[in-house]
Amino acid sequence: DDAAGSDSSGSSGPSNYSTTNVQEVGVDEADLVKTDGEYVYVLDSGTLSIVRSWPAENAELVSQIDLSRFTDSGGVSEKMFLSDDRILVYTNEWADKGDVWTAQTGVIVVDLTDRKAPQVIQHKLLDGNLVSARMIGSDVYTVLSNNIELPYSMYESMYALESAMYESIFDWGWDSTTIDQISAKERLKDLYRPFVTEAVANVGAQNLLPEITHEDGTTEALMGCTDVLYSKDASVPSLTTVVHVNLNDDSMGVSANSTGVMAGSTTVYSSTKNLYIAQSSYGWWDGISEISRETRIHRLELDGKHSEYTATGVVDGYLHNQFSMSEYNGMLRVATTYDDWWWGTESQNQKSGNNVFILDAEQPQMGIIGAVT
Repeated sequence: DDAAGSDSSGSSGPSNYSTTNVQEVGVDEADLVKTDGEYVYVLDSGTLSIVRSWPAENAELVSQIDLSRFTDSGGVSEKMFLSDDRILVYTNEWADKGDVWTAQTGVIVVDLTDRKAPQVIQHKLLDGNLVSARMIGSDVYTVLSNNIELPYSMYESMYALESAMYESIFDWGWDSTTIDQISAKERLKDLYRPFVTEAVANVGAQNLLPEITHEDGTTEALMGCTDVLYSKDASVPSLTTVVHVNLNDDSMGVSANSTGVMAGSTTVYSSTKNLYIAQSSYGWWDGISEISRETRIHRLELDGKHSEYTATGVVDGYLHNQFSMSEYNGMLRVATTYDDWWWGTESQNQKSGNNVFILDAEQPQMGIIGAVT
């Protein structure tokens, strides 16, 4: 029949079918299996398989395409998005950039117009580790984490200084007072700052920005230096980048308006209008001063073209995962866990508990307007 002989989707699929289990309606999440009702798409060990699933009596393997040949130093992840006749697949890569190795995330776009002969039509490399991604309509927002990579020679010089001045630098121990430990930390900052300043000047600040590598090997920065947002209390020395791609756009170009925030990004949640990036304090504790058990949250507004940084907030406690956040009527609901375990703390003196905070998500400073602690 026509359904069995068709090479494209949408001719006579089932009236209803299951999709990826997602947190929010209208916000798709990457998965290793996708379906449009008529076909099932499976990503396994670098191979994308297309299986006809409807009508059930005509189920068959239609085609396969090996995507691992597009990876040089990594592997194909088990994360992909499906939008009409296109699939986006992520890969994990590493790139040698002279004196440093940089983590990269590959973006492979496969055209499915002919299900019997799928074709790779785009392959880009984005600097950074893949944290998470969401698709709203055909707009894919990819969240990446980039370490600020400086030449190894800088660290060698710093280690040499440590060896020569070890006793005067590290004149404290775990039994020292917090003030003494913080004072030692400030002395280290003063000693190391000239090395970092010189390294950045030699490399060039522009060259520290994350880049996109095109199919022909050419590269360009995802943003300019003045586009990177930096708070006075940066959580970790890393750069979180949010990159936008429209799968249904013929050019499918990566947005030049990629957003960069000097912050950690261990947890990502998205509604249909806003993307939230969170980092709990255990991710930026310096190992010296007393840890502040809190989570910082950054909100980016999504407009179908790019993401715009619009707000920030902080709550006590740690997030467990993305389901610890939920947006409703202009408010962000956040569930956290508090645990004051510490070295030397007697078990009977340890305290733990759970909190629920309501933040005003429509204000630049997302203040707490309600809480159960």
